[in-house]
Amino acid sequence: MPDRLARLGRSGRVAPGSEADGLAWRLLDPAGRASRHIGYLAALGMDLRPDPERTWACLSFAHLRQTRERLLFIDHEATRPRPDERDPLTEALAGVMDEAGWRMHPTTDPQLWLISTDRHMVVEVPPLAHLDGASLLDRQPTGTDAMAIVTLVTHGQMALARHEVNRRRQRVGLVPLNTPWIWGVGRGVDLPRASEPGACWSRDAALCGLARASGWSGHRLDGASSWEQVVEAVLAGRERVGLLDGSAATAQEWDGLDAGLLAPLAAAMGRRGGRLLIAGGGEREEDLPWHESRGWRLRIGNWLPPQHLAGGGPVSTIEELRESWLA
Repeated sequence: MPDRLARLGRSGRVAPGSEADGLAWRLLDPAGRASRHIGYLAALGMDLRPDPERTWACLSFAHLRQTRERLLFIDHEATRPRPDERDPLTEALAGVMDEAGWRMHPTTDPQLWLISTDRHMVVEVPPLAHLDGASLLDRQPTGTDAMAIVTLVTHGQMALARHEVNRRRQRVGLVPLNTPWIWGVGRGVDLPRASEPGACWSRDAALCGLARASGWSGHRLDGASSWEQVVEAVLAGRERVGLLDGSAATAQEWDGLDAGLLAPLAAAMGRRGGRLLIAGGGEREEDLPWHESRGWRLRIGNWLPPQHLAGGGPVSTIEELRESWLA
C-alpha cells in the first residue's frame, strides 16, 4: 500500500532516514522539544484531560539480566506484558507509587500505563525502545530529580521480584518483568506552542497529544471505525490540512484500505486545494515512503510513468519536506 500511495502522487519521495512516526514528529515539532514530555502528551492523546501543572510519565516493564560484569536490558518486544498481566503488575506497584506521591491513571491501551505527581520534576530518562541490549549504568536517569526516579524504580523492582505473574511467566519459558521503567517525564506547561491549524490521525497517543498541544486536532486510530472517521472528516470538508500516520498499520490493514481510503481522501483534498500527508508503514515495509497530495499535483489512476514510482522523485531532507508541506 505505501508503494501504491507514492506511485499515485507526482511528488512521491523518500527522505533519508525518515521513518513514518519520526517524520510526523519532526513535522509537528521541528525543535524536538516535546520529546521530553511524552507522559503528558500521551495522557492528552488518550483523552485523560491531564492537568498541565502536574508531572506526567509513562510506566513500562522491562527485564534486566545479570551478566558477569553488568546488568543488561533485553529486547523490550520480548518482555511485552500480556493483557491479563496488566492489572496484577500495576496493582503490585500501587503501594510503591502512592508512597512516592505518584497517581496511576488507567488507559484503554493495554500496553500504556500513565502516572502523575504534583511535584515539578526535572529529569530525562531514556524511553523503553532505547534500552534493548544496553547496560543499566549507561541508561541511568539524569537531571535534578534523577535520584527520585532511580529510587522509584528500585522499590518497584523489589515489589515485582516474587510476583506470581513472573513465576507464571518463567514456568512457560518467558522472562520475568522484573523492572518497572519510568520515562517521558514532563509537564504540559513546559511544552512549546504552535498555531498552524490541521489534523493528525495516528495510533500513537503521544503524537496525537503533540498535535493537540500544537493547536491541531489529534485523533487516535484504534480500530477499523476510526479509519472510516478519517475518510468522513476529509469528505465532509472539516479538514484542509492533514497528517495520517500509518506507521503502526499492519500490511493487512493497508491492503484493505487501498480503495476505501486513498481515492476519496485524495480527491476531496484536491478539490479544495488542501494538503494531506500520508506517512506509510506496514509489516512488510523496510523503507517507508510518504505521499503528498496538493490538488492538481495528485493523479488518481492505476498507471503512471516509471519515474513516478515510489522513491523515484527528488530526494529531500525532513526539513525540506516540512517547509514545502506547511508552506
